Amino acid sequence: MEPVIQDKIIREIEIDWLKKKRKTSRYNLKSDNKEIKILSIGEKNFLVDKEDSDGLRGSVSVFEGSKQIFDCLIFRSEDFGAAACFEYKRKTRADNKPAKDFVLDPDHPIGSLPSV
Repeated sequence: MEPVIQDKIIREIEIDWLKKKRKTSRYNLKSDNKEIKILSIGEKNFLVDKEDSDGLRGSVSVFEGSKQIFDCLIFRSEDFGAAACFEYKRKTRADNKPAKDFVLDPDHPIGSLPSV
């Protein structure tokens, strides 16, 4: 095969993969009032669309659906075709529960109803 034809085939495969991942991925990140779809996520890095990655760095929040799962400090490491790879400098699990050493008084009021 001609190298030009191979390059076109590879680009078409990448574009098809990006479209599929945009539809099926349930992870996204928020940074500076921007919400970006995460195409693939791992323990040490994640991939986003290269077009969406301009100016993306620093502190971001990673969500699974509407639930926040991580607070991260990220930097761009390399590009894979039409996707950009970002690595974690710091990744902290976001917990929606109170701290384990937090003790709730068993007699605390649950709510107050107005008297009639």
